[in-house]
Amino acid sequence: MRLLAALRLWIGGTLSIVVGGAKNILDIDKLLSAISGAAAGSWQMKNRLEAVHQREFNFGFAIKWMVKYFSYALNKANKNNLNLELTKNVYNKYQQLIKNGKENYDISALILHRDK
Repeated sequence: MRLLAALRLWIGGTLSIVVGGAKNILDIDKLLSAISGAAAGSWQMKNRLEAVHQREFNFGFAIKWMVKYFSYALNKANKNNLNLELTKNVYNKYQQLIKNGKENYDISALILHRDK
């Protein structure tokens, strides 16, 4: 469950930054420069942010695998009477992407729901 929580936070944070950049709130090039080195450096953000900004999703952890893990977590949560509403929401959005033929896209393709 902790892994899923961490993944949700990373995905949500990355998407928020990219969507903000897409709305001209942030200068993506300046942001990439700021996070690319020193103590504040983030390999994940440096290497994925630009790809997400360019809407490149043909590598990384595939949606179909995330759905598999979310399904497992949601089943366990259901058996333990836990309400994982946010996880269900993200799971449903990934299911829609799979229906649209994007099962092999990276999980960051969730941003496509925010582009609508």
